[in-house]
Amino acid sequence: MMTDFAKHVPQLVLQHLTADEKRFLTKVFTRFNGYPSLEQLWYLMDEQWIEHDCDPEQMDERVAAFYQHPVWMLNGLFIE
Repeated sequence: MMTDFAKHVPQLVLQHLTADEKRFLTKVFTRFNGYPSLEQLWYLMDEQWIEHDCDPEQMDERVAAFYQHPVWMLNGLFIE
């Protein structure tokens, strides 16, 4: 079932989303049929940490890329 991500995102935010951010949100909202639970959001963050091959001992470009991923925008929307 496809979830319309626009109904989950405030209009002010919606107008500033990039195509990649829209794709990511669509995927997440479809996967969880709306917003993920807090535990699911943590899991999504963990997925990105692993996907970016981050090392907590090295704050390098991998960690920078992790913190630029749209999962952090989702975290902000979740908190909102």
